[in-house]
Amino acid sequence: IVTKSKVIRTTEDPKNTDYISRAPLFIFQSNFGTKLLRVVCREERDIMVIITFYPARKSQYEKGKN
Repeated sequence: IVTKSKVIRTTEDPKNTDYISRAPLFIFQSNFGTKLLRVVCREERDIMVIITFYPARKSQYEKGKN
């Protein structure tokens, strides 16, 4: 179960952040058990708006790992 507090913590203290590959979107990642939690956001008038979030396989998104 992904809690609201886990999503917010991921945006405030991410393990990894991607500002480039999906610009103008921001993608924040944190550990989520054996997976990653990815939170997709965009900035509107200096406010970060969460668009979606989802658990993902680490092997798919962590750099340098297969």
